[in-house]
Amino acid sequence: MKKQITSGLLAAVTVLGMAAAPAQSVIPALQTAIVASAEDKTYGDLYYQTDGKQVIITGCKAAYMGGSKLITIPEKIEGLPVTAIGSSAFKNSDVVSVTISEGVKSIGDQAFCFASDLTTINLPSTVETIGEECFRETKIRSITLPDKVKTIPEGAFQTCVKLEEVKLGKNTATIGKGAFDGDTALTEIELPDTLKTVGDHAFFGCTGISRIDVPYSVTSIGETAFGFKYLWLFPEPIEGFTLGVWKGKVSETYAKENNIKKVYLNTSISNAAVTLSQKSYVYSGKANTPKVTVKLNGKTLVKGGDYTVSYGGNTNCGKATVTVIGVNKCMGTAKANFIIKPAKVTSKKLVSAKTKTVKLTWVKAGGNVDGYKVQVALDKKFKKSVKTSWVKKGGATAKTVKGLKKGKVYYAKVCAYKTIDGKKYFGTFSKIKKVKCK
Repeated sequence: MKKQITSGLLAAVTVLGMAAAPAQSVIPALQTAIVASAEDKTYGDLYYQTDGKQVIITGCKAAYMGGSKLITIPEKIEGLPVTAIGSSAFKNSDVVSVTISEGVKSIGDQAFCFASDLTTINLPSTVETIGEECFRETKIRSITLPDKVKTIPEGAFQTCVKLEEVKLGKNTATIGKGAFDGDTALTEIELPDTLKTVGDHAFFGCTGISRIDVPYSVTSIGETAFGFKYLWLFPEPIEGFTLGVWKGKVSETYAKENNIKKVYLNTSISNAAVTLSQKSYVYSGKANTPKVTVKLNGKTLVKGGDYTVSYGGNTNCGKATVTVIGVNKCMGTAKANFIIKPAKVTSKKLVSAKTKTVKLTWVKAGGNVDGYKVQVALDKKFKKSVKTSWVKKGGATAKTVKGLKKGKVYYAKVCAYKTIDGKKYFGTFSKIKKVKCK
């Protein structure tokens, strides 16, 4: 079986009416050995080449010439490992089923392209690369790609109109241009979390798929990659198609720019349980920032990874708010509150300048208090003849209490208060002052 050699490479071969080109891009190490041999060797219905260390499959005998339509690629030939299937090796062939044994690492460009009867292909876990248009326009119904395959190249499964099920490897990083273009029988596909790039038209014309969820890891999406089909010669949106997207990521941008219905995949934290390390403070003039614990469905979320925190009204007296804001894979907000009470008031002096009256003075309380509570009694424990007065101005610094008993010794104290949601919150009373009433 003679081959034409062009520019040091085996450029084309006619094998029983079937084209089979060598895999230049598949096994570079074989190039010299392949050039050195102008003939394919045969193994059953298979054609192959070797460099003395490994074997590359280059084609097969056509069924109409006595070859089988059910092909098995063995692990070894001549005692050497079979490591590759060459470019165009089975292109235009009439094979129906191909089983590839463990050990094959690469499958060349267009290796099974236009093999229009091919319905079954079994790939081993050892496959690392598949070539462009590798399975284009075959009738395969399902494909499981090994975890070692990181790139689904351009047109790899283009117009595989019978393809119903695809399982991508867990390390898939790139889906190339038109990789699944025109696969109308495909109804769903799960994209792995390792995926970063989706090329132009990658899932164009996949009219059987009503929804695709784009992984958070994706950083690049090409033109009409999702949700489009042809109307005459022009792309138009697929009716009813939905794209699962991530807020703030390229998937959201793609959906918005192409007017595609979207659903957010971010976890909403609006119903998360927010627990604060401290629920009340005493006014100090400084911002209060209690530590936050956020739990959702029994799982403790991570600050910085799942959420950020902002504080509002957390300096002056009143009700402060902690807002938990979802980030990255989380979205939405959750809130919690804590109270800042007035600080202890500093009393200055208690005097009795007029008959049956005493006047208590103090230092104005900070923190925007609403007013003060002043108590006067005949004993320092404030059990006897207690008289309570209210000062409803936060800026006040004195209160005169009238109607007391002449000649009696009175004790007085004051505290600030802040009304929060209809309830008064009091600070600590000042030091007690005493004076003899005139």
